[in-house]
Amino acid sequence: MHDNVLLVPVDLAGPTEPVVQMACKLAACFDYAVTLLHVVHLPIGVPPAGALPLGLLDTDTARGMLGEEAGQHLETLHAAFHARGVPVSHLVRQGDPAITIGEVADEIGASHIVMGTHGRKGLERALLGSVAERVLRRSGCPLTIVRVRDTTG
Repeated sequence: MHDNVLLVPVDLAGPTEPVVQMACKLAACFDYAVTLLHVVHLPIGVPPAGALPLGLLDTDTARGMLGEEAGQHLETLHAAFHARGVPVSHLVRQGDPAITIGEVADEIGASHIVMGTHGRKGLERALLGSVAERVLRRSGCPLTIVRVRDTTG
């Protein structure tokens, strides 16, 4: 087990390269091993398991699909860190992202967290909140927030 662990929570909703670059720089400077994390969080309105006829999307099906997609995404990021010589592992968890990130940070003894933010403003921020801001309030270790911009839209 590595003494210095850098937790890197990632979502599937936007670019991750700026976060990967920052995490690699910090890993090199501080001899961090990286733990990638994706938290599967179901959108509001997905009915509970057993509430729909068989074959329609329910929470169990949705979690399975999102967990599989997250695992594939993390494998790609895992390879990017490995190619840069950074020791890396990855986890997929379920729950509220801000709470789960804090729990995992405590569980693995993270020395530092690096995560992206989309920089939402106004009504969008009021409705969706900022996971990064919520992690910052709860975090017991340093947090580096990297602004990521989606260039697709």
